[in-house]
Parts: sequence; structure tokens; C-alpha cells
Amino acid sequence: MLALGDNWKTYLSTLTKLASAPSFDNFNSFREACGQPNGFATPITFLSFYKPAIYPMVDKIIGFWWNNNKSQYWKNSALTFSQRDDGWLQPNQQNWDAYLEWVNFCKQYSNLLTSMTGSQWRARDVEIAVWEAQKRKQS
Repeated sequence: MLALGDNWKTYLSTLTKLASAPSFDNFNSFREACGQPNGFATPITFLSFYKPAIYPMVDKIIGFWWNNNKSQYWKNSALTFSQRDDGWLQPNQQNWDAYLEWVNFCKQYSNLLTSMTGSQWRARDVEIAVWEAQKRKQS
């Protein structure tokens, strides 16, 4: 059994590796290290808190917005999130690839908003704005 210090080192090592080289294999290693072997949104939340300027969060609300609005705002992608009937995202290659498109969208829009407003926007800020708008729309 690993000591707490070893668990923390493994968690941190896999998180920094994922942040610097975002691949599905690195994501899977990180999911295991953070105790979320079946999770998708929770491990990405940890990544987003670690590097909010680069990595936005994703959940079923974002997945719904992306699948329904990406063609209006992001012409570069045909990738969609695969969602269960209840909206939850599963940790599979399709969702990882769609997440990387979502990351690129949020980074591009954060740069655009920063230049338009003079305020510093992060990818995470774009995600929050989309999440809030979609949440209000569903209410």
C-alpha cells in the first residue's frame, strides 16, 4: 500500500504530465491517480483548477451546449460529446477528443475577449460564461 506522500507524488506527477502533454493515455493515468477511474468531469475539474488559463471544465451542461451550439460559434469542429441519457459524459476517446476541441474553443475565445475588452480572460472564464448562459436557458 502506498503512503500518503506517495499517493500525492503520483497524483501531482500525472497531473503535471497531463497538463503539459494532453493525451487520452495521460488522462487515463491521471484518472487512476486521482481515484476517479470511471470519471470524466471530475478529473478535468482538477486539471482546470491546476491550469485555468488553458483548461476549462466540462460537464453535462457544457456538453449539451457544445453539442447544440458549436457549429454556430466554432466552425473547426464536428466533434461532439457522447452523453448518456442523463447527460453525463463517459471517459472515452470520443469525449476526450471533443474536450480538446472545447479547450481550443475556450482558448481562442478568451484571447478574442481579452483583445476586445482589455480585461484578461482565461479559458476557464469562457467556460463559466457558457455554463451560466446554458444554465439560465434551461431554467
